Amino acid sequence: MSNPTSSPTSGPTSGASGFRPGRANDDRVRRGTTARRRGLAGIWGAALIAVIAAAAIALLGGLLAITAGLVAVPGVAAYLVGQALRASDGPGSSAPGAPTSRTAAAIGLAIAVVLVGVLGSWLLSLPQGGVLGPLDYLGQTLGLLVPVMIAIAAVAAWLGSR
Repeated sequence: MSNPTSSPTSGPTSGASGFRPGRANDDRVRRGTTARRRGLAGIWGAALIAVIAAAAIALLGGLLAITAGLVAVPGVAAYLVGQALRASDGPGSSAPGAPTSRTAAAIGLAIAVVLVGVLGSWLLSLPQGGVLGPLDYLGQTLGLLVPVMIAIAAVAAWLGSR
């Protein structure tokens, strides 16, 4: 007589539940690998956005000497950085409104974008005959726009990472 709880096509099972040893562990490993890949993709995406934004700030502020729309670049970039880092965590990874390392990373990266961008604009001014140091140059060309850009980038990154 055959065992009524197992069939020849179902493989090794334990009882009527259809449990197969090793399957649950495989699913957990697969989910963990997918989460790590999503996390790395979000981090790389945020880094790519940061590099592009810093280059845009340097080009707009240094070569083209445009200051009118320069505030929008770090704001939009910081929001996108926050969104990329938020997506890297996945759904339900933290309580809404709770301060996380993701938010701190987004704000830090957004501030770094502004600082690297404005220092890049100073570096681009040197071959054009610039003789001022970085602080003097930024004070003469951008003035209070640099702290305003930093504040806008920090707020936008905070909003984007929430």
